[in-house]
Amino acid sequence: MENTTQTWAERQQSGTGAWEIKLWEKKTEEQTYSFEDRTLILGQDFACEKEVYCETGQLTPGTVYGIQLRIYSTTGSIISRQYFAATRTDMAALGIFVGMVTTVAVAMIILAALVYFGIIPIEVADVTVSSEEQVVQTIEKPKKVKKEKPKKTRKEKRKGKSKAGKLASVPEKPVEPIAMTIEQLKAHLEECLQSPEDRIKEQFSELRKEAAQRASAENLTTNYGTDPNNKDLNRFHDIIPYDQTLVLLKGNCIMEEEAEGYINASYIYAVEPCKDAYSSPSLDRSRVEYIAAQAPLKRTVADFWQLVAENRVTLIVMLTQLHEGDTSKSAKYWPDEVYATTSHVWSGNELTVTLIAEQDHPSFVIRTFSLVSVLNVDEPVTVTQIQMKSWPDHGVPEVEEFAAVIDEYRRLKDAEPPGQGPSLIHCSAGIGRSGIFIAADVIRRQLEKGVQYFDIRGTILQLRMCRMHMVEKAPQYVFLHKYLKSLLENY
Repeated sequence: MENTTQTWAERQQSGTGAWEIKLWEKKTEEQTYSFEDRTLILGQDFACEKEVYCETGQLTPGTVYGIQLRIYSTTGSIISRQYFAATRTDMAALGIFVGMVTTVAVAMIILAALVYFGIIPIEVADVTVSSEEQVVQTIEKPKKVKKEKPKKTRKEKRKGKSKAGKLASVPEKPVEPIAMTIEQLKAHLEECLQSPEDRIKEQFSELRKEAAQRASAENLTTNYGTDPNNKDLNRFHDIIPYDQTLVLLKGNCIMEEEAEGYINASYIYAVEPCKDAYSSPSLDRSRVEYIAAQAPLKRTVADFWQLVAENRVTLIVMLTQLHEGDTSKSAKYWPDEVYATTSHVWSGNELTVTLIAEQDHPSFVIRTFSLVSVLNVDEPVTVTQIQMKSWPDHGVPEVEEFAAVIDEYRRLKDAEPPGQGPSLIHCSAGIGRSGIFIAADVIRRQLEKGVQYFDIRGTILQLRMCRMHMVEKAPQYVFLHKYLKSLLENY
C-alpha cells in the first residue's frame, strides 16, 4: 500500500486512490447502506472490481510488513495505528537448499576420508630428477604435526567460547564479568573520572553505537511521530518516540487500538538489575515506572494535561526553564498565580488546572495543582511538580543541586499511596536531562534495595530501547558518573 495524504476532494476528482478497499458514495442524507465484511488475503490474487483499488503481488518470505488503515470522510481522514506482521520463511525452498548443502558436505567428507587413509590414491605429474632420486607417484599419508595455538588477547578471550570437554555441561558465560559490586563500582568511578576523561567518553561512544544496533535489530520504528499529521507536534524533528513505547492518548476510546491522540512521550519500563556478575540489566515490560516526554508546545498544552489525566500521573519533574538564553524550552502549562485556574479542551474533554500552592527552595520550586476532568468532576486529582532551577544551557548542573532535586523527588514518590501512575519526567526534548534523571533514580533505588551488582552502561542501553538518545551527550554521561560517585560515599 502506498502512503498518501490524498484529500477527499482529490479522491472524488481522480476516481481512484491508494489505501481504499471500497468507496461508498452517499447521495442523500436519508439514504442508508448495509455493509458486508470483505476479507482480502495480502499476497494472493483476487478480482478487482471497478470501484476497488488494489495492487496484488506475492509477499516476500521472512519479511516484516506494516499494515495500516486510512478512512476518509467529508470532514477529513483518520489513520489507524500501524501493526507489524512477519511472513513465514519458505520452508520448502529452505529444505531443498539445506538438503543440497548437506549432500555436498557429506560427499566431500567421505572423499577426504578415503584419500586420507590411502584407499583412493592420488596421482601426481611425473617429475624428472637426478639418478639418485626416485619418481614418487603416490602421496604418502601425511604425518600429524602438533601446532602451537597462538595466545588469545584479552578481548578475544571475552568474545570466545570455551570448547574444553570439562566445561561442556557448564552454561556459557562471558569470561570477564559485566556487572560490578559496590566496591568494584567505586573503584571504577574513581578510575574513569580521573582527568582526562577520555576513557569514559570512549565508553559513551561505544554505548551509542551498540544502542543504535540494538534498535535496528529490534525493528524499533517511528511511524506515528513522522506521520505528516503529527510532525508539527514534535519540538525537534529528530527526536521521535518509538511506536513500540509510544504513549497514545485515548480520550473516550475504550480499546487501545482506537486511540487517536499523538504526543511526543514514551513509556519507560522498569529496569531489572543484574542477576549476577555475568548478566546485564533487563526491562520488565509489565511495569511502567516513568513517562519521558518533550516539554509542551503552546499547541500541545491540552495534550500534556490529557496525558497526565489518562495515566494517573501525580508527580511531574521539570528539568528545564521556560526560556534559556534566547531559546524557548517549554510552554508554560500552569496558571500564573496561586488559586488561578486555566482550562484546556482535548477531543471534547475539558480539563481545568488550578495552582494550589507554590514553594520556592534554593535548587527547585514545588508547585501543587488540582486537576479536574469534566468526565469525572467529583474526583479532582492532586498533581505535584518539581522544577529544577539551574541547569545551564548546553551544560550540566552542580552535583549538589541535582542531588537536592532527586532527593526531594524520591521523598515525594515514596510517600505516594500504592496504585499511583508513573512519574512524568520532561526537559525540553525529553532525552538528555530526563535520561540522566531516570538513570540516576534507577541506580539509586537499586542501592537502597541492597542490589549486589550494578551496570551503568547496561542501564542506559535499556532506557534507550524505550526512548531514543536517553542520556544524549558525553558530558551528561560523565555527569551521571560524578553523581553516582558522590552517592556511593554513603555506602
